[in-house]
Order: sequence, then structure tokens, then C-alpha cells
Amino acid sequence: MKILRATMYSPDLEPYTVVLQETYLLVPIEEAIESSVMPGCFTVTDVFEVADSMNLLEATLESTRRLETRAERERNMAMLYYWDAAQFAHLNPGGVLTSTRPAPLSVKEVEITLKQLAQHPEYRNQTILCITEVGELVLMRDGKCEVKEL
Repeated sequence: MKILRATMYSPDLEPYTVVLQETYLLVPIEEAIESSVMPGCFTVTDVFEVADSMNLLEATLESTRRLETRAERERNMAMLYYWDAAQFAHLNPGGVLTSTRPAPLSVKEVEITLKQLAQHPEYRNQTILCITEVGELVLMRDGKCEVKEL
């Protein structure tokens, strides 16, 4: 069976996690993932398979273990999200926000973060540039990400 872990990070980077078994969802798991993202709040979702015999307590413990292995990276994603979101008030609509140092994140992690920023209530079509841990540049315009080599 599939398990959905949705971890929301507050602006002070505290994680709050919900664990759901696919069998108890009233909508397809993909729809549950989409609805777990709330504009203005950074959320990480993780879907994984467990044995059908696993109960909710065991699934929750497995979710906790998975979160612990990813905690630092997810926290860095949340930090990027809230730092960039705080800059929107200082940018004109359509302006450009760029970082000068690499974020300790992969391309996929940066893309997840920037796509959520495009749903932020204060986002006004700004272009966001972020350098990844391996020196690739992720550019986000209008909610779409492109990866460029530096």
C-alpha cells in the first residue's frame, strides 16, 4: 500500500507532519498531494510503499525515519522558500531575484521549492534564479523551471 507523508514547515522552520494511508483517502493520492500544498506555507510530500499488513502506527514510524534521513535537506528547502518569499515585498512585479551563492540542494529540490514559490500569495511574476549545490542554475519564470549550466 502507498503512504503519503506531508510535512509543512512554518516560517521558523519547524516541521509539522501528517501521515495518510492511501486506502483512507477519498481522492487519488496525486490529488491529495496537490491539495496538501497551501500557498504561503512550504510543504514537502513523500509517497512510499509499505507492506499491506503494516498498520498506521508502523507507517507513521517509517515516515518519521524517512523524515529524519531528509530533515536537513528539507529544512534547507524551507529556508530557501521563506527567504525568497520575504524578498517579494522588495521586488517590483516582474523583477528578478537571484542568489549569489549555491544552495545546498539538488536541481529537483530547488525546482520543488521554486514551483511552490510561484503559488505564494505575494508572488507577482518575478523571475527567480538559484544556483544548486553542483553549480547548475535553476531559473523559474511564471511557475516553470529551466536548468542552465553555469
